[in-house]
Amino acid sequence: MRDKLTDAIRVGIVSSIDPENCTAQVTFEDRDGIVSGDLPIMVPLTLTDQVYFMPAVGERVRVLFDPEAPSTGVILGSYYADTRLPPIADENKVYIRFSDGGHLEYDKEASILTINVPGSVNITASSISLNG
Repeated sequence: MRDKLTDAIRVGIVSSIDPENCTAQVTFEDRDGIVSGDLPIMVPLTLTDQVYFMPAVGERVRVLFDPEAPSTGVILGSYYADTRLPPIADENKVYIRFSDGGHLEYDKEASILTINVPGSVNITASSISLNG
């Protein structure tokens, strides 16, 4: 018999996504391929400031389930491991890479923001001020 902690924290693979509701279903191979119901995806902010992103189908994620209500859970996020290493290794940088090759990088030590976009950049503002 599994203990409550083993049942509460699980690793699975995203099998489908619902971008409109920011939810996904997860397949648990260690549980004979059981597929979860729609689970919310944890994001940092959702009220006045908002952050939105979706995992890819096939992404490995950690899921936290309520031990008292095992059908209630939340996708905590993905993580790096031996088969998927981080794209950079620098404690002074924040980095986001997109599947089309674009990326954002902020170097906190050098105070440099790098934006690499293979397509266009659209900026909408009431005014723009550039100082250098």
